[in-house]
Amino acid sequence: MASASFPYNFASGRSGLPIKAPVAARQTAKDTNTENSQKPSPEIGRPQTNATGGDTLPIVFAKKATTCGTGGVWIQPQIIKKGTWEGKSQYLLAVSQGNLASVPTPSLTFHGGSRLASDQGDKSVTKYYKTNAELTTNKLDCPIGGDSFDCRPDVVTVVLELSVGNARSFKSFDVPQGWYSQGILSVHGSGDITNTEIEMPGTGLVVIDDDSGDDMTTEWWAARPATPAGTTFSRNNAGAGFATPCLPAGFVDDPFPPDPFLSEAWDDVPGYTGNRTYIYNNISINNQADPTVAATNGTLDFNRWEYKLSKVADPSNPPTTDPITSQPTDYTAFADTTFLEVEGDLERYDPSIAGDINPHNDQISIFIEQGIKVSLFSEGTPTVSGASNKFVDLMMFFFQLLKRQDPASVTTLGQAVEISNLQALATFENNYKLWFNGVIEQQVNIIDYVSTVSEFFLMRFISRNGIYGLQPLLPLNGSNQIDVTALTPTATFTDSDILQGSFAKQFIDNNERRDVNATVAWNYTTCEELGYENSTIVRYATTAIDAPLMQFDMTDFCTLIDHAILYAKYFLAKRRHSTHSIGFQVPLLTSELIPTQIIKVVRQRVTSRGDNRTETEWYQVTEVKHSTNGISTIQAAHFPVNGSSISKISDDVVNGSFTVA
Repeated sequence: MASASFPYNFASGRSGLPIKAPVAARQTAKDTNTENSQKPSPEIGRPQTNATGGDTLPIVFAKKATTCGTGGVWIQPQIIKKGTWEGKSQYLLAVSQGNLASVPTPSLTFHGGSRLASDQGDKSVTKYYKTNAELTTNKLDCPIGGDSFDCRPDVVTVVLELSVGNARSFKSFDVPQGWYSQGILSVHGSGDITNTEIEMPGTGLVVIDDDSGDDMTTEWWAARPATPAGTTFSRNNAGAGFATPCLPAGFVDDPFPPDPFLSEAWDDVPGYTGNRTYIYNNISINNQADPTVAATNGTLDFNRWEYKLSKVADPSNPPTTDPITSQPTDYTAFADTTFLEVEGDLERYDPSIAGDINPHNDQISIFIEQGIKVSLFSEGTPTVSGASNKFVDLMMFFFQLLKRQDPASVTTLGQAVEISNLQALATFENNYKLWFNGVIEQQVNIIDYVSTVSEFFLMRFISRNGIYGLQPLLPLNGSNQIDVTALTPTATFTDSDILQGSFAKQFIDNNERRDVNATVAWNYTTCEELGYENSTIVRYATTAIDAPLMQFDMTDFCTLIDHAILYAKYFLAKRRHSTHSIGFQVPLLTSELIPTQIIKVVRQRVTSRGDNRTETEWYQVTEVKHSTNGISTIQAAHFPVNGSSISKISDDVVNGSFTVA
């Protein structure tokens, strides 16, 4: 079977936003750059990261089992688009390939080091998702909603004026030519400001032509003889139709309908027909704008003018042919991706910088209780989808992506992957809390990834007769728990079975078997606080504390210390008890023998001294090959048992004396 890489990779397309596209089985430089990682970072005050073309779209695979602290995953997603509307900041985040089973809440969303729920102002987290089938049926149905965002790259929202009350100056910008625009005003402050306005003396106004950078202040005033150069301009003045002289804190104007700014409204300045910037200097606050009304004592922070810009009049009803590219409008690139829109007071403005309307934004961190929906092979219901923390379901999800087929097509999928034991293995995972909660954010080869990671779940990924599958690394009993009773070998081989001269034994170097401390890194994850990396040291009780360290990184998927400890015990027990490996050949096997099964080898040891004796050893099969000349070759690792035929490795994992620190 061919291999492929998942997750998908962002690439640039007609849509303008990062989209999914198949990629080669390799990692890009962006994948390995830690600055692009979406795992929790200890630098909670770092600036928000932005997605760019070529970034990998991650897969969020997680499920909180019962209470807080039993699963789920923290992510720090990258921004796809940033917007602002009605005085609230909005971030659009491409969180995961696939459909998240749950929608995060503001209380499970951090902005910098504080919960979004504790910030002032309205806040929300909204999910957008459409399936491949939905967008194939209607390619014009953009899955991204909200006020600020759209699948069209030219739909943007901008702050063209932020008149800050306590700044020395501020800038205002023209709506650019050639765009449809829709504007809205919001007032930010506290207390009573219904007679408080920002005043800007005309003598401090500077007008800059954006095209040339020239100061056009003199020409601008000359084109307005009815407006004396000393005129004082104001902001937050309510004007006619309001009961109060000035606008109250929290006021948000109704947005006016889209207006085609296809010609510049300020063409009356000879020689300057382009966009321009207005810089208002020497501004001040007047708490009694109307002298006939009592002064107010509230705080006017700023007025914000926001504009939504687009090259089409109504982005929600796009034309079938894009007027810019002349290509058919097609939003299918956005299918099968979960987008989250985070809205709230997400930006800090620095009033100490003259004319600054550029925000300073901190990193968004989101706790995902339920990751993407996958076919629940672990429950024996592959036609039902839901969140899962079972490694067996993640493996099947990968193969479904590879085959691009309907989850209900079990028969077809079964030709490539063994599914008969997946429920039993899922029960084994539950019994020992071997749960996968993580973000797959790098491009991976399916076969390599499953082969490597499965060992941390005490399983092995195997291939037999052209069929892939998972098998437990330790024998399990009828309750799918590690078997610490007498074992019965799958097969027994004697000298009469083994082809003469084919038997070989290779001992493990003593340095590879000496006692060590196993250090396992894992992610401490709880919905109460941002997750962070933790480490646990496991050793046999008889091992010195200063023994050499062996380190294992399970931070990509392990969120429970029980999981980390169990794997460390398995590693230490195998290292202590398994002394060698063997290989031999037998006539072609007529009964199936697969990797991980336990066999017994009984041989006569013949010596020149005449002290011949029978040797009986137990092994775990690692590989079986069948040749066309009627010979089967078996590779196996030493899997010792005690006098009661109980596995020494299994018994130590379950009953051994270990120290955990």
